[in-house]
Amino acid sequence: MGVIDFVVGFIMLVVGRQAYPFFVGGMGYILGGFLMERVPIIRAEFNEILFPLVVALLAGLLSLAVQRVAAWIAGFLSGVYLVYMFPIIVRGVESQSPVWVLILSGIVAAALLVASFDFFMVALSSGTGALMVVETLPTEAFSVAVLFIVFVFFGMIAQYIIMQYGEPYPD
Repeated sequence: MGVIDFVVGFIMLVVGRQAYPFFVGGMGYILGGFLMERVPIIRAEFNEILFPLVVALLAGLLSLAVQRVAAWIAGFLSGVYLVYMFPIIVRGVESQSPVWVLILSGIVAAALLVASFDFFMVALSSGTGALMVVETLPTEAFSVAVLFIVFVFFGMIAQYIIMQYGEPYPD
């Protein structure tokens, strides 16, 4: 799934705000992959690649029906994903964050999307996309943190340039 993770992460990194149904679908893909690893019933019944892709498709379709609400849910999942996965990717150790910290990070991320949708959609999609891209690259711990920061800035700059010169998205 490394190639799919890289492609989904890179698209979220570069156009997460402009194509936020894709961002919502990408968070569905992450959720599907997480459920696939952790829930034995799902693992036994479904294909390892197909289940996350189906969840991503359903999430993307949901975002077309209830745009902002789906984006807020994806923002919640993005906040949880960033806090949970960052120590795993950078240090290579299991996340020690208590469940309440993960839930609080998701609530804060969703609240920030409510407060300033454009800026925080760019920030969350850049952070999530950067983490997914860096996760697939074979690098050492120090360079992972540096690459993460570089990719976040790259994603934010790319998305702002696209927002500046692209056609406005009808919200």
